[in-house]
Amino acid sequence: MGIRAVLLLATLLPCVPICFFRPFFGVIMWTIISFASPQWYAWGAAMYFPSAELIAIPTILGFAIFNRGWARMVSRESILLLVLWLWFTFTSIISSTTPLFADHADVTWSRWQFVTKVLLMTVITMGIVDSFARLRTLVIVTASCFTFYVIKALPFIIMTGGAFRLYGPPRSMVEDNNDLGLALNMTL
Repeated sequence: MGIRAVLLLATLLPCVPICFFRPFFGVIMWTIISFASPQWYAWGAAMYFPSAELIAIPTILGFAIFNRGWARMVSRESILLLVLWLWFTFTSIISSTTPLFADHADVTWSRWQFVTKVLLMTVITMGIVDSFARLRTLVIVTASCFTFYVIKALPFIIMTGGAFRLYGPPRSMVEDNNDLGLALNMTL
């Protein structure tokens, strides 16, 4: 394990109890891990431990124990997310039982699992971000994560005159150059 992986672990492990006792901090850390993907820049750290789960599990447990606003959880948006998740589940079942797509059932269910985790953390985030100050902090952290890509790539873009494509970190939602470009546009 390289020095970057050790530094990443040294940063993430002390955050685990904080994520449990302060779930909003966990949402912020999960946002950083999801969007900035520092584990993929740590040379092998992603292979040794699942950093998103390391932060998400104590955040969810802390939310379940310390949340006082359970009435906020039943809202129009959370019900619509539940309906969306049910639709994804239904279409995954149909897709994996259809003979034409049966060969891709493993990929279908792995994507379903990934989307389920994202939607779960989205609902948790909706329950935790309950003030304008928290929303502002979350938006600033999200914008800062994508600013990291721009600052990291800016010298390369200037030196090559923009002749090459800019890709996000591997195995992330913004891995492709088009996905990263859309994420940067949405962040703006």
